[in-house]
Amino acid sequence: MNNRQYALFGSVIFFLLHCIGCTHQAYVGSTKSYKDIAVINDSSTLSLRLDRASIAAVDDKRWRLSAWTMPAKVEVLPGQHSVAIYCWHGFEPSSNAGLQGRLKSVNFNAQTGHDYQVYCSVKDGRYVRWIKDLTTGEIVAGIDNQPAL
Repeated sequence: MNNRQYALFGSVIFFLLHCIGCTHQAYVGSTKSYKDIAVINDSSTLSLRLDRASIAAVDDKRWRLSAWTMPAKVEVLPGQHSVAIYCWHGFEPSSNAGLQGRLKSVNFNAQTGHDYQVYCSVKDGRYVRWIKDLTTGEIVAGIDNQPAL
């Protein structure tokens, strides 16, 4: 590799790693205190062998730059929100390659001071998605028949 290729390669790696763990705001204005917002967390494990759910958009605001740079956390104001969840079913002997990277939205009502997490799983050959309130332990939204936790 020549110096230009090393520089390009280094820039790409920096860009990909730069957003791992990022927190994004889904509202306009300055950063607000935790008591005035809710936080939505992904369930990425950074393993290609496990099911995971990533936050592709909130209320039609997208951050997806690549499969590796979706935000780990998104801050939202209280109220009704639509969360586009990108699901990935890992590379295991039982995995269905046709289920990789499906995107669908889930609606829920966010409460201030609460932390939420998005989840995906495969049931009967298709994805199910849900959002769990980590503060209360309750499932607050889902599509189809979410599995019991």
